[in-house]
Amino acid sequence: MVGDAFLSAKASGDVGGQVRLLEMLGNGFNEAKRYGEALAFFERAIKTSSSNPDAGFPFMAYEGESQALAAQGKMSEAVNKPALSIYTNSWRLLSKSRAGLLAYPPDQKQKWH
Repeated sequence: MVGDAFLSAKASGDVGGQVRLLEMLGNGFNEAKRYGEALAFFERAIKTSSSNPDAGFPFMAYEGESQALAAQGKMSEAVNKPALSIYTNSWRLLSKSRAGLLAYPPDQKQKWH
């Protein structure tokens, strides 16, 4: 069922939908304790999202990836990887918003919130 939905999202160009469905597939594999396969789906969701900024931030993928890594006993990776990713993404978004603000003429800056 999720596989069909993923193919439909891919055919229609819905990148955000693809990311969410990859996250759900990864979560399913985590529930089944198939952590290696789960990690592959989470990594694909993260990669897809990072190459398409409009797809949003893949919170569920980072959360699921941490759970899979922790279940495999890789605690330092499970803790450090999501924190670094969230920091990096926040910095990218902040830089983007500052660039957008600077693109407006001085009299328009007050109107843009």
